[in-house]
Amino acid sequence: MGTPTMASAVTADLGITPSADFKARLVVIDGRDDRRQLMTYVLEQAGDVVVVGHADGPLSAVEAVERLQANLVLIEIQLPLSQGLDTISALRNEYPALGIIVCSFHPSSVTKRAALDRGADAYLVKPVSVRDLRAVLQPALCRGEPQRLVS
Repeated sequence: MGTPTMASAVTADLGITPSADFKARLVVIDGRDDRRQLMTYVLEQAGDVVVVGHADGPLSAVEAVERLQANLVLIEIQLPLSQGLDTISALRNEYPALGIIVCSFHPSSVTKRAALDRGADAYLVKPVSVRDLRAVLQPALCRGEPQRLVS
């Protein structure tokens, strides 16, 4: 698929400078601010990761990863779905080493397969526990590359 062309309104830099102990610099990508804030909270509970910013769509996601030097993203592909999948493709094309974790309300195996085929490293179905997040974050932190995991 092609590069996403929809404009996005918001890319937030949270102004957080992680300590040297943090290996994961994560951007949360979701079209809704309330869900971005909730996922930030859940990620903070998981530990070993710092959320350095938020993005609300395809263009702001690519820009945020670049500007904030993120090495991991958590994306809700319900942006709508086609935008979410295109965002995964764009991020994978631009940043081959970027860890991409999908955390979505879409439980269908077709959607999971599409996300993984586009380059996602893991796919979690909401609601997600801190334990589930740790299970997919840990490979990215310890081995340098996320494993392909499907819940």
